[in-house]
Amino acid sequence: MDFLYKMSVRKRIIFLILLATVGVFVSGLIPILSSKSRMLADREMETRYVVEAVFGILTFYHERQQAGTLTLEAAQAQAIEQIKTLRYGNEDYFWINDFTPSMIMHPFKPELNGTSLVNFEDPLGKKPFVAMVEVVRQNKEGFVHYMWPKPEHKDPVRKISFVKGFAPWQWIIGSGIYVDDVDVAFRENLLLVLVDLLILAGIISFVFFIISRTILRQLGAEIIPLLESVSQMAAGNITSRVQSGNGRS
Repeated sequence: MDFLYKMSVRKRIIFLILLATVGVFVSGLIPILSSKSRMLADREMETRYVVEAVFGILTFYHERQQAGTLTLEAAQAQAIEQIKTLRYGNEDYFWINDFTPSMIMHPFKPELNGTSLVNFEDPLGKKPFVAMVEVVRQNKEGFVHYMWPKPEHKDPVRKISFVKGFAPWQWIIGSGIYVDDVDVAFRENLLLVLVDLLILAGIISFVFFIISRTILRQLGAEIIPLLESVSQMAAGNITSRVQSGNGRS
């Protein structure tokens, strides 16, 4: 801390302003930087909830099949027609595959319907649908990480899906979130926080600047008479009294 004692009053005040500004940014950025993982966890839970909600559609049509009001084929067809039109969030959707695994219904890639997914790999070499079957066999439901192209896009991006098995029909229903959507939302929030912090830092710096100017002016008003008195005493005028800025000795 010796460097502080070597600083002038003006430099010390500037140092305090800079220190306060840095403190504002640090205290404001730490929470937002740690919020990305929370945002991702929230989106994962949202995906889980919507899959569990849509799972009720399968249960409903299975019960109608069990009651004899619908055949198996009719119950499955009606469930598929209802689920494939459902959307939430940013064009997020649901798909259905079986345990072989083969695609039963994909709303944005109908060319996959009825095809085997055993050898389907993402750009990293992972077989996502095989992984989904394994997760469902072990835990009946769960999350799977892989890469998949967004609707109306060609290049795959990171995706986290929640899948849940429907045992009576040996189906797996799933939906997922794209990690880059979370990244975009995070950057938007970060930009808003940065703007707020810049405004706050500007206000704090301005207030410190006004206060520092007042302090420096007061110091200057008090020290000038003191320097004049000391100068006279050094010249041999021992009758000169040391004066302070308020006129008292």
